[in-house]
Amino acid sequence: MRLPSGFISLITAVLITLAISVLDAFDIIRLKESFMWVKKPIQKTVIFVKQIRESKDETLDAAIFQHHIIANQKTTEILEVENRELKQLLGISLTLPCELKTAVVIDRVFFEGRVMELIIDKGSSSGIDKGLCAVSGYGLVGVVYDVSSTSSRIAVLGNPAFKVSVILPKVGEAGILEADREGNLNIKFVSTYADVNIGDLVYTSGEGGIFPRGILVGRISDVEQVSTEPFLRCTVLPSTDMKKVGFVSVCIR
Repeated sequence: MRLPSGFISLITAVLITLAISVLDAFDIIRLKESFMWVKKPIQKTVIFVKQIRESKDETLDAAIFQHHIIANQKTTEILEVENRELKQLLGISLTLPCELKTAVVIDRVFFEGRVMELIIDKGSSSGIDKGLCAVSGYGLVGVVYDVSSTSSRIAVLGNPAFKVSVILPKVGEAGILEADREGNLNIKFVSTYADVNIGDLVYTSGEGGIFPRGILVGRISDVEQVSTEPFLRCTVLPSTDMKKVGFVSVCIR
């Protein structure tokens, strides 16, 4: 049975009236107010989270920018150090009676925290051979003792296997420089009558033919006279820091 359209409209009107009476204006307002009571903290939380995120992004951007600045500064500092070393090497090359082959230090061999060897990136293919003298821009480094076609190993000052004849020009005394087990560099055979003082310069003497005369070795750092010994105990601080040197030149005969 089909209801008349007028009857359907009447029922619809009645239902709407009932709905309005249940959800009167006061209830709707209270419902809206309840929703706003929940909505406001949520909005504040969302804004707070957004601010934190923006702050973190800004902090991250600042950190990245600072990292780039520091990296560039380090690169600049490294280049400046390398330039100083190379200038020093150029200066020392003008004083030596030999051809120099300059190489990069690619590795170091340590023993109990001390550098015993330097490994450089040039070998026999560059004319380097065993027994040749090695210098830095600051003075004597050591002697080449092992060579491949593309690299060489240098026994440095501080290595007990390495010895060199030296001279103290200020007092006219000569001796043999070698390292003890603790890595201290000592000059043997300096007379007790020699007026050796802390700070006196020590150079290669040229004796033996391996090391040209006049290469700076270091400075006297300690002098001790033992009554039972005929010679002074002279300790030397090397002029080249083997832990930091980046370039080495080998004297080609």
